[in-house]
Amino acid sequence: MLYLYKFVKLIHILKNQDIKLIRNTAFFFGLMFIHVSFGQTKNTELTTLPQDSISNTDSIAPKKESSLAHTINYDAVDSIWFNVKKQEATLFGKAHLDYDDVNIDAPIIFVNLKNSTLEAQATYDSTGKVKEWPFLKQKDDQFQAKTIIFNYKTSRGYIEDVYTQEGEGFLHTNEAYLDKDKTMYIQDGSYTTCNLANPHFHFKMARAKIIPDDKIIASRINLYIDSIPTPLGVPFGLFPTKDKVSSGILMPTAASNQLGFFLRGLGYFWAISDSLTTKFTTELYSKGSYTLSNSTDYRVRYKYSGNFNIDYRKVLANSDEFNRNSNNTFRFTWQHRPESKRGRTMQADVDFQNQKFNTFSFSNNEQLSLPSINSSVTWNLPLTGTPFRAVVSLKHSQSKNTNSGEGSNTFNLPNYTINYSGERNPFKKLPYYGEKPSKFRKNILDQFNISYSNNGNSTLLTDRIRLPNSSFLDIESLENGKDTVNLRLVKDDVKDLLNRNKFYMTHTASIQNNIKIKAITFTPSFNYNEYWYFSKSDFEVDISDSSYSFKKVRGFNRIARYSAGVNMSVPFYNFYTLGRVKTIKSTNDSTRGKKIDGQLKFRHQILPNIGFSTSPDYSEDDALFQTFENNNERIAFERYFLYPGRPSASGKSRNINFSLSNILELKLPEKKSKQLDPDYIAKPVEPKKLLQLNGSASYNLAADSLKLSNLGFTASNNSLLNGLVSFSASASFDPYQYAIDDTTTKQINEGNTRIDKYWAKDNGFFGRLQVLQLSSNISLNPESLKKLFTGENADTSKSIYFKNPDYLDFSLPWSMQLGYNYTWNVATPTSDTLKTNSLTASGTLKLSEKWSTSMNVNYNIAKKEFTYPNVSLNRDLHCWFLSLQWVPFGPANSRSYSFFIGVKANMLKDLKIRKQNNGYDRNNN
Repeated sequence: MLYLYKFVKLIHILKNQDIKLIRNTAFFFGLMFIHVSFGQTKNTELTTLPQDSISNTDSIAPKKESSLAHTINYDAVDSIWFNVKKQEATLFGKAHLDYDDVNIDAPIIFVNLKNSTLEAQATYDSTGKVKEWPFLKQKDDQFQAKTIIFNYKTSRGYIEDVYTQEGEGFLHTNEAYLDKDKTMYIQDGSYTTCNLANPHFHFKMARAKIIPDDKIIASRINLYIDSIPTPLGVPFGLFPTKDKVSSGILMPTAASNQLGFFLRGLGYFWAISDSLTTKFTTELYSKGSYTLSNSTDYRVRYKYSGNFNIDYRKVLANSDEFNRNSNNTFRFTWQHRPESKRGRTMQADVDFQNQKFNTFSFSNNEQLSLPSINSSVTWNLPLTGTPFRAVVSLKHSQSKNTNSGEGSNTFNLPNYTINYSGERNPFKKLPYYGEKPSKFRKNILDQFNISYSNNGNSTLLTDRIRLPNSSFLDIESLENGKDTVNLRLVKDDVKDLLNRNKFYMTHTASIQNNIKIKAITFTPSFNYNEYWYFSKSDFEVDISDSSYSFKKVRGFNRIARYSAGVNMSVPFYNFYTLGRVKTIKSTNDSTRGKKIDGQLKFRHQILPNIGFSTSPDYSEDDALFQTFENNNERIAFERYFLYPGRPSASGKSRNINFSLSNILELKLPEKKSKQLDPDYIAKPVEPKKLLQLNGSASYNLAADSLKLSNLGFTASNNSLLNGLVSFSASASFDPYQYAIDDTTTKQINEGNTRIDKYWAKDNGFFGRLQVLQLSSNISLNPESLKKLFTGENADTSKSIYFKNPDYLDFSLPWSMQLGYNYTWNVATPTSDTLKTNSLTASGTLKLSEKWSTSMNVNYNIAKKEFTYPNVSLNRDLHCWFLSLQWVPFGPANSRSYSFFIGVKANMLKDLKIRKQNNGYDRNNN
């Protein structure tokens, strides 16, 4: 006790001395007395606080009989005061204290071992405002308050003027009590998703109970907007705050249209598990119409994820209250995505609906304008132990616009492809003699490439099958059982539809080699195709009445096709320069005699390609055609016309193929200021492509007439002005003339008979323009312009829209896309001219920090009308969002407007107002 008394007396003497001296003295005596530990010692044990002392870092470790269940670790920037008699400690200046899972950071912390309490206080400036706030953190929960009192023995606490975050929301309260299970009880509190000190809106709560990571249960709730109370109040309420999804009732929106007063969106969200959720919603109309919907999302981490939706809608036309037409429509969609592309994977994009579904639903304009709906389910299967990989798919295509009004359906059930994925060069692994491979091995054997694939196709068509055209019978179709009638997707037609199943297989193999002799490259190739069919058509002809019939004969049938060819190409380069290299004449020694390169350098790359290909005559293949004689006239019927994929029936060909590619590139000189820099080192500059011109044609030596094919030309550039501008143009010229008045052959369509006479012979030009296509696109935004003028790469990581379509991203000041498309087509001199001429424009503009507008419009110049324009005006209200969408023109069912204002936070997404007028709400049917 004598030593302890001397230690306390020395501390009282030194407490007004230099802080550095005090720390050194404390450290020295700490080595002598094992009861006191400095420097964050975590294994020291003591039963009482040390004598009155000053320190800036320490720890208190409990004995077994102590009230402390865990070690208290503490430190402070300024000082630490101990009062042994009162069993108290005070930490000054950015104090920090750890006890079990409780962490406190505050300008002042009081520790009372006698009462087992920790207290943190805020500091204030001269005006009385809080200068530094205390923070209490317990695991994932953090509180900011003026006063924090925590009893580490009972794990309960008291907090004044607390501010904390719960889920996506923020809690403000005057007084709060913390229970040992971390439940918080508050009085006179408010809850909001706005992160400002003075929020734009909040829910005033008289009392509330907060269960961490679960929910807030409150009583006497009233909505305040900008500190102004509103009439919206409820006696009690519940706010979910947990991060994981939870089940609950979905609140509807109410309005009225021609189907009556309705509630839309009423339903229930069921969180079955963290990886499986489902949602049931409905639309109820006062005049009898209704909609039932289900949407389910699933995910297995690291394997796959997806969702499927089912919609059933019954719409009653309101033309007559007692005698109304009922329209039942449905839709099923399914999307499935693998999260890894390795091994066996499955991917699905399914959209199946009946013909009138979009007529009675509000869909986006793109969905309304789609000519067909396509679905597919695909399995990617590696065949283990073999050098092959299989892809199996189920496909469905549904056309909306048909004469029958039912829509046509095409099913591929199933299709498969087996590709060879092993070593494509059989000579690659052969050993060679000597240290290096010979030229023959290097230039010929090592360049071999083989490929093989096997395809299986199975097709079901609801549309009637067109019979083969024949001059023997001038009727397009002939009734032959169920093959020449349109079927529907109903129970009575299922059997007939299955009987239309046409399955066949195709084997494709090729051998190719690249032989390079100096600058010339030869590419010989051989291609082989073999078709396997399991039925064919057997025709019977009645000469007396010029009619025919057919029947399907089952059996294995094989048809082979092959072709061979060789291509030769050699590149040429021409270089041009504009400007000159200047030598500086100056009195400045550092620049005198320096050469400045001011030349524009052009490179013209010419790549001619000439090839020859040959194939036998298949126009009279007995395996493909069944022939008859009638008055010295040969009548040929194709045996496999029922199959969508058929072998070639072309005549003998010996084609000489021509193509010529021209690429013009430009190199710009470095700026003069850079070249004058003494540290400047010339670096290679990537050339910029100015233009690419291509031309192609072919000449068939084996044809009796019309040997020359159409001449095709293209011009394009996709990287003008560093990618800001792209354009392409293509044209096709017919080199032959047409008979205007062919009385010798008595053609029915005069002027549509192509004759073996070159167009250039009478018209002074090499061909008649048949097709012309032009397209151009301009894409502008600040990042792309920055790249254009500074040479820095544009930031393409930003997106214009959030995932939620109701909210717009304000990070880009503006962006604009302009497009132009023109097509001109005249098949024959007497055919009607087909033209398409349209302009497209879209963009976003940030009017101010909070205002933004966007536009998307398509204008048909030929018809002088707009197609589905869309204009929107958006306002960022910090924690709220306002949007106005307007479609002013277009088809009647697409014109609409929509006004939306709502809270951004997902947990309060039902706090919104939406007013819309669209084609569905106006529908009369």
